[in-house]
Amino acid sequence: FVLPSEGGEGLPCALLEAMSIGMPCMISNCKIPAAKNAIFYLKNNNPDTISRAIISVYTNKKLSRSLEQKSKRAFYEKFTFEKLTENYIRLYKRIA
Repeated sequence: FVLPSEGGEGLPCALLEAMSIGMPCMISNCKIPAAKNAIFYLKNNNPDTISRAIISVYTNKKLSRSLEQKSKRAFYEKFTFEKLTENYIRLYKRIA
């Protein structure tokens, strides 16, 4: 899954959907600290950069499997509806 971005997105739903099924994910101009090791961060939106990254992940099966496992694990540990709800409740209790 590739999400080249000009920035400004919060947490893109399309990215979460890809993570939930264990797709290797590549994004640019969007930082998601909770999933930093589960996502391949592109340096820029240059087509050459993107194509090299796709080829790199596709041809390196060890990297591809690692990203698949880490993205799915990160989604289910941090981004399910239940986990997000728990985090919001915890935040609201802390600031109330």
